[in-house]
Amino acid sequence: MYNPRKIPIKIARQKPPKGWSKLNIDASFDSVIQKCGLGGIFRDAKGHWIVGFGKPSYECGSLETEIKALLEGLKMAEEWRMYLLVIETDSVEVIQSILQGNRLYDDIVNECRSLMHQQKEIILQHTFRQGNSVAHHMTRKAKDQFEGKKTFVEAPSYLKCFVEKELLEQCIFEKFLSYDACNTLASLGNRSVLRDTKYACNLLTPT
Repeated sequence: MYNPRKIPIKIARQKPPKGWSKLNIDASFDSVIQKCGLGGIFRDAKGHWIVGFGKPSYECGSLETEIKALLEGLKMAEEWRMYLLVIETDSVEVIQSILQGNRLYDDIVNECRSLMHQQKEIILQHTFRQGNSVAHHMTRKAKDQFEGKKTFVEAPSYLKCFVEKELLEQCIFEKFLSYDACNTLASLGNRSVLRDTKYACNLLTPT
């Protein structure tokens, strides 16, 4: 329902710059059995599949899992020589950990930073969960069914419908956010927020 005090944000696939690739990462964590799934999907500027990965693992918490998904993605980017890369995650905490550090996970964060520094150019930015559905479904499959890391040079059958839906470039979802939430997400590079708000970051104020 429309709320005049909030801003409508239309969520859809955001293209990387021409000549760049995009990596969507995510993680799925089961706190009961301490098992998780890591996943990442690389696509070109037109949204076509390049390569994807899924990996089961055992971690201590959801943030550690999300950071390790970023680490796995960075390692694969180096292996596949993707030096112009936009990385999207739906975890605000992952981006903040990379930018500001995280005492609990310093080793993983520093390894991520080192790999990012070695790449030619990397942009790390926020996306909404609804705009990260392909990677999300990969992580659930990895957590529940994979015995080890799997690499996919073509989209597996259980992901094709999600990939095709995003290629249509239609609005996947619409949500309404407060000005403060828009400011926060804009500062983390969320392009849906930047596109649908008149002002970005600290310039966005109620009227």
